[in-house]
Amino acid sequence: MIIEERLKLQEGFSDVEKAIADYILERGEELKNESARYVAGRVYASPSSVTRLCQRLGFDGYPDFRQAYLEEAAYLRSHFQRIDPNRPFERKDSPLRVASKLSALYGEIVDDTLSLITAQQLQAVMELFETCRRVHVMSLGSHAYLAYPFREKMMKIGMEVDIMKQSDIGYYQAGIAGRDEIFLFISYSGELESLLRIAAKAKSRRVPAICFTSYGHNQLESLCDLVFYVSTRERLITNLGTYGVYVSVLYLFDVLYSCWFNRNHEKNLTKKTEISAEYQKKRRSKNPILMEGE
Repeated sequence: MIIEERLKLQEGFSDVEKAIADYILERGEELKNESARYVAGRVYASPSSVTRLCQRLGFDGYPDFRQAYLEEAAYLRSHFQRIDPNRPFERKDSPLRVASKLSALYGEIVDDTLSLITAQQLQAVMELFETCRRVHVMSLGSHAYLAYPFREKMMKIGMEVDIMKQSDIGYYQAGIAGRDEIFLFISYSGELESLLRIAAKAKSRRVPAICFTSYGHNQLESLCDLVFYVSTRERLITNLGTYGVYVSVLYLFDVLYSCWFNRNHEKNLTKKTEISAEYQKKRRSKNPILMEGE
């Protein structure tokens, strides 16, 4: 859950912590010039109360909380200025208008996801792939089906990928996996208990783990070596459809595949072309756009 939402919900907060949270939400990005002592003075609290609130939210203290809060505010301010990801279309919209709005939404989702990727992340995941013989994709929801195109593409260039949708199978696999295997978890909330058990088991055995999850702090990301954030704009319940997470996950899978393909471009191109040609010898089309060049 993002920091802003936790400050608004105020679950388990004391009256003093609620006052501090309200002040932080009111100040927003103006907080960058304010110390813990200054914040405390504005709400008639002690600096230690500000520190305790930051620790309740999972931070060591006020400085790292403030940095994370300001980074989050900058992220939430970017993209989606002209379209609501939770309500991308209205009842009065014609079918063509709906299609047009979804086109704009998809573009925003991809741009949003790209803004959360760093060169260091991609370099790190490519280094993990270098020593990997199998990737285990683990998801307990419908997101698992988004991994099937990724599995097919990766298989064609020599990387084994399996997809697990049962928590017991995932846990057993984590118990026998070696360090030359990778777990890739998909969870928007990052708080599913059964998925966390599997991630904790993999971590205890030092099996590398990657996750696709929401921006902000959650338990899953703390158990993984690499975290890729999906576009985090949709509420869990009150949305018209989970467009954001699906488009983000598909995009992230294609990014990982394409970067790995490019790691040894000519070799992988030859391998993929040969195996596809062997299997699809009789595949034909009368559409000239689809025909292979002679």
